[in-house]
Amino acid sequence: MKLAIIPAISMLALVACTPLERGLPDHIETVIPVEITATYRERVVLPAGSTLVATISDVSRQDAPAAIVAEQRLSLDGLPPPYRVTLEVSDPGDLRNSTHRYAARAEIRDSEGKLRFTTDTHHGVLTLGQPASASITMIRVPQSVE
Repeated sequence: MKLAIIPAISMLALVACTPLERGLPDHIETVIPVEITATYRERVVLPAGSTLVATISDVSRQDAPAAIVAEQRLSLDGLPPPYRVTLEVSDPGDLRNSTHRYAARAEIRDSEGKLRFTTDTHHGVLTLGQPASASITMIRVPQSVE
């Protein structure tokens, strides 16, 4: 009788230590906020209906279009620079340790969609020791005379 109890207790211990399938993910995805400050040097009033478009892109792959991982649009009607936005980048759990490269960009378009100001410099964020913020000074895009 005593010998029959030992295998029963062993089986109970094994069952108790086995993880249950509950449909939970192997990892929990978090969101990393990235603070973007965008400005320009010119003293100009933007046309009504102008919009700031700020993006975070994965620029790791050479000779390939950058994949946008976060984007935010801000209506600039009456707002003076600098413009501040917070983009939320989904982190599958290993983003900070990744060898991927991410860049912040900003541009201003008028109500007709014409590009007025844009980023001309790489602003690295998130990985490879880069901060979760970027301060961007945009340059004016020359407008063609028609």
